[in-house]
Amino acid sequence: MKQSGVTRPPTKRSSDGARSDVRAPSVRWLADLCGLPPVDCLPDVASDAVAQQDHAAEVVAHVGWWARHPVADSNFARSIGRLPDISDAELFEVLNRKGYDGLLYRNEGEIIGHCFFQRHDAEMHAFSMWVSEGHRGGSLMVTACFDFMAYASAQPGIVRARFGTGHPGDRLLRRLKQFSAGLGWQVRRGAWVEFSASDPERAGPQS
Repeated sequence: MKQSGVTRPPTKRSSDGARSDVRAPSVRWLADLCGLPPVDCLPDVASDAVAQQDHAAEVVAHVGWWARHPVADSNFARSIGRLPDISDAELFEVLNRKGYDGLLYRNEGEIIGHCFFQRHDAEMHAFSMWVSEGHRGGSLMVTACFDFMAYASAQPGIVRARFGTGHPGDRLLRRLKQFSAGLGWQVRRGAWVEFSASDPERAGPQS
């Protein structure tokens, strides 16, 4: 990803013993830039963790449970429909082929939060956020929103991303508006963030 004129602080690595090579690279810079309170745990990318066999069984079990227990009448529930009777590992592969993935947060090896998203051509949509009961009340949920935006902005071909829909997402992204001009981004109503289209690595093939 091309660097903007804004200084991006180096990512602080967690000391929980988890492997660092499956982690979303340098995503915490955005939360740091926007002045969010520090959060110790950095996210793993679910698909990378499974591919590299880093806690793969726990990851596919976590994703499988949430896929089989969606919020009723949610967009995910409607788009997936009735799931086939297959293993968690097979289900993970099916979802990943459909563009689903996620950022997973751990504390002492335990998954304590997630941000699930789906890629739609040149867009990424974050649609499911969860933080375990023992870790609620802090800033992890807000930080995960900014981690997702930082991750999406670095993906080739992605020109914009959305965190949820409507007012809750708009409220979470208010702080980002103060820094969006310096990044070359635009924060729009509906929890959309448009990244700089001048970056050829992100703009995708030209017509």
